[in-house]
Amino acid sequence: MGTLTHYQAQNIALFVIKGMSLREIAEMYDVPYKQVCQMFSIQKERHLRVPLFFSSKTDPYYTNEEDYGNLPTYTWEDLCDEEKKLLEKKEPDV
Repeated sequence: MGTLTHYQAQNIALFVIKGMSLREIAEMYDVPYKQVCQMFSIQKERHLRVPLFFSSKTDPYYTNEEDYGNLPTYTWEDLCDEEKKLLEKKEPDV
């Protein structure tokens, strides 16, 4: 058994997307199964997607000019549904 080349390691995720199991990939490359699992988990962590919500605020933070020196404060009711879902989520989507 050998070791994965850089090119082979980069293609692991592609083969998983195509439906191959990690064990099949290890057999195809003639490398230890553990090595393929480690490379796949490293790739998964590097390409972690964190959902972001981009929106614009249409109403002013303050109506009184003297309050502009303070940070805005929000209540739970002020947040939209998407913001509430993101704040309640325990783990990111992977």
